[in-house]
Amino acid sequence: MLSLIFLREFSVYIICLNLNVSVPTIECKLNNKLKNQKKILLRATYYLITIILLFSGVSKVIDINPLIETLKEVKLPHDLIITIATLPPITEVGLGIMLLLKIKQRTSIKIIVILFLVFFLFSIYGTLMGLEENCGCFGNAIKSEFGWGMVGRNAFQFLLSIVVLKKENRNALAPGEIKQ
Repeated sequence: MLSLIFLREFSVYIICLNLNVSVPTIECKLNNKLKNQKKILLRATYYLITIILLFSGVSKVIDINPLIETLKEVKLPHDLIITIATLPPITEVGLGIMLLLKIKQRTSIKIIVILFLVFFLFSIYGTLMGLEENCGCFGNAIKSEFGWGMVGRNAFQFLLSIVVLKKENRNALAPGEIKQ
């Protein structure tokens, strides 16, 4: 391992001599390029979550029946089914719009992490209970049946939301601090 590091440093030094450039300059340019790529990837993740929330919420608003049928399978009381079927679409659309307009981003992302955690846990529950219908996650727009594929998708969405939350927390200002 040490020899690889030495070889890398030596090759950078040789390249720098041939180009008549200092070593820190090239390393600085490489670091800046990596930072820019990381920023682009994090921004893409942020907007992917936004698109997922808006698409899922609007799809459920258009056709709530698959979600209601799934909740009936779980054998919940009728009043609770109506409440549970109404809240996620409104919450998803609202959070998607808040992310899109960058309103209370940190609070929105914290709520999204909790929401995706609930979806992840419910997908595990439905899979273990043997539910085999369309879960209603995307209304009738996309067929989404319970199974380990759904668990994996929800785990991925949950992890993406945690990544965005960590990025937002890193960029957060301390109380009373002024952005320059």
